[in-house]
Parts: sequence; structure tokens; C-alpha cells
Amino acid sequence: MKRYTYADIVDAYRQLGVEPGMTISLKTDLTRLGLYEQRQKSRVLEDHYRALRECLGAEQGTLVVSTATTNLCDTDVPYDPLRSPSVAGVLTEHIRRKPDAVRSFHAFESYAAVGKLKHAICGDVSQFSYGIDSPEDRLVKSDAWCLVIGATFERCCSTIHHIESVVGVPYRYMKEIHHPVVSDQGVRYMRFFRNVWYRGSGVRKDTTAFFAELREHGFSVRSATLGNGTVVMYRLRELYDLGVRIMTRKPYCVLLGEPETKPWME
Repeated sequence: MKRYTYADIVDAYRQLGVEPGMTISLKTDLTRLGLYEQRQKSRVLEDHYRALRECLGAEQGTLVVSTATTNLCDTDVPYDPLRSPSVAGVLTEHIRRKPDAVRSFHAFESYAAVGKLKHAICGDVSQFSYGIDSPEDRLVKSDAWCLVIGATFERCCSTIHHIESVVGVPYRYMKEIHHPVVSDQGVRYMRFFRNVWYRGSGVRKDTTAFFAELREHGFSVRSATLGNGTVVMYRLRELYDLGVRIMTRKPYCVLLGEPETKPWME
């Protein structure tokens, strides 16, 4: 089986239109791409990172990744912004560990960024996981693009949760969670807010119809081949604007049908 190369990575990103000065929100599943020319795991991760910085311009562009620690929910394990590992993927964790990366402060839904706008995206963020002044909100407002490597992009679109928060869909509510964090003052408890589903409502996510309607409204996705898989890219502002328009009229559009049980009506 032919292995893809560093040159293939750079070529695929440039085919998508990745260029200096862009802000990129990255989603990954490198296993879908097949074998790489370098066998060491560290080289695979570093070469994808290096290729992105090369295309974006080291001093011009910005690269942002989810560094979520949702595994800390319902535990007493403190969130340490400098050390708590991300559960969002090996490449995102690799980027989080970069010395120049800035990580947003949220015990469960953090992001890390490198590049020109890293402080603007991840510095002094809201204590809410999504919504106004969250990293997702700032990504949309900074005209960022979402780059998806290998994964099915419809299934890893965190901007949908931001849209749900802004629209105020009925099947989610804002939950206040007090969780220990590591700070300059030692370990202390802070409050964070997550937009969560109602239990017992039978809510099941399915974005198939939502993305089909997005396309009907002109939503465009760029695609290129890399290894045995694909990389795709789309503009977050376009997704957000069309998504808000659709969801305000069809509040259950990202679910597998309208729930029969509605505790939010009680």
C-alpha cells in the first residue's frame, strides 16, 4: 500500500485553499488517511502541524483546535490548563502541547490556538461552553474556516452546538457545574456552564437533514484527497448564518425527529 508523503499533505491543504493569514479550526481523524511515509507517530503529528503552519504562514495565520476535557465531568479531578490532556484527538493534543499555544480556560470545553490570533480566540473567554464570547463565537466572528482531516465532517461539527446555544433550542438547558481547577492560588472551585440535553427525553442526534438543507441554501464544502481519505474545508460564518436561519424555524433540525417526550414543557 502506497504511503502518503509530506508533499501530499501540503498539496492537499493548498488544493483546499489554505493560505497565509487564514484562521483554521481543525478537526481530525488521521487513521482514515492510511499509512504515512514516516512510521513514527510523533513524525506524523509534527508533519501535519508543520504543513499547516507552512500553508498558513507562521506569523500570519492562526490554527485552533478543541482541547476538550469532557472526561472530567462528574469527577473531582482538577482541570489544569497546562497539563490536562485533551480527549479530542492525538493531533489536537500534539498542538495543545506546543510551547507557544494558548489554551482557553474552561474545565470541560477548552480550545488551544497558535499563531497571530491565538490570544483573541482563546484568551479571557466566557465560562459558558458555547454562545457569546466563547471560542466558537470568536471563530465565527474572525471569519475562520473549519478544516476536517479524515473524519466525516457532518459528525464533528462543534459549531452546531454554538448555534443551538444562540438559538436557545428547547431540548437543551444551561447547567451550572462547580469544578476544581488548578490556578496560581492552588486548587480551587470555579463555576462553569454547559448546554446539555434533558435526561429522559429520548433526544437522538442526526445532522443528515440539516446538512442537506444547508446545501439547498448554497452551503459549499471544498474537498481534496489525501492518502486513503479526504480532507474538507468550509467557512464557519456561512455555516453559522445559514444554520441559525434554519434552526430558528426548525428547532429540532439536528435531531432524529422531534422527541415524543418533552420534559421542557412540564
